[in-house]
Formats: sequence, C-alpha cells, structure tokens
Amino acid sequence: MTAKVVTGNRLNDGMVVYLDAAGSWSERLADARVADDDASAAELLHIAEQPAQAVRVVAPYVIEVVVEGGTVRAESQREA
Repeated sequence: MTAKVVTGNRLNDGMVVYLDAAGSWSERLADARVADDDASAAELLHIAEQPAQAVRVVAPYVIEVVVEGGTVRAESQREA
C-alpha cells in the first residue's frame, strides 16, 4: 500500500500546500501528515474539506507518496 497525503492550493496566492499533523497547511511536503491506508487518507481529506479549511485552501485532494528513510516524496511525476 502506497502512503498518501492531502494537498491543495492556498487560496490567497495559489501555492501548493500539504495538510500537516496539526491540521494546518505547509508549503513543505516533508511536513505533511502521512496516511498509511485508504481509510486514514479519507479521514485527512475530510479534515481538509471542512468549512474552516475552505477559506484557506481550494480543491484539496489525496496524492500518493513514498516514504524512504524518513523522507517523503511525491510518487507521480505531476506531483513531483
């Protein structure tokens, strides 16, 4: 099973951001909260889609990542 994180674009400037463990948004993929299964990824997406988040981030979605040696990297070329 590939690990997953939630990403989106910050509303005020369009920057790519990632949902972190505190439920905030970070510009660094390394800060992203990593889900190890589909249920956990769905839970993260649910957090990202809450109205309080909607004023900060537009169109959040789940992407697949690889975690190697404590480093998180996007699996798809598009996300990299």
